[in-house]
Amino acid sequence: LAYRGVDKATDVLSFPFHEDIRQPGSLPCGDEDHHDLGDLFVSIPTVKRDSEALNLPLSSHLQIVVAHGLCHLVGYTHDTSDRASLMYARETKLLEAAAAAAHDAWSVENTGPLRPLT
Repeated sequence: LAYRGVDKATDVLSFPFHEDIRQPGSLPCGDEDHHDLGDLFVSIPTVKRDSEALNLPLSSHLQIVVAHGLCHLVGYTHDTSDRASLMYARETKLLEAAAAAAHDAWSVENTGPLRPLT
């Protein structure tokens, strides 16, 4: 079954709620649905296969895939090299923010040594 002209498995599909995003990362406001970003569908078997091929822990690769899908939900694309650079920079910021938040939450609740996020 092909989707968007691609007849192969993919790791994540994004279906944005807002179709009229003019600037990546900015959402239209004014209605009660402006907080609904849309839907993400993640293929765990595909993410697992890809994580093994990349020699990454599944949980780490899953975080990357979800960040990628979230970026699509708010208007980022990677159809040109300039847009791809912008999108991947935003993905990196999302992943860094998530890691910092997880570190802060973990260190507040635990007194032992910090473990790397995997």
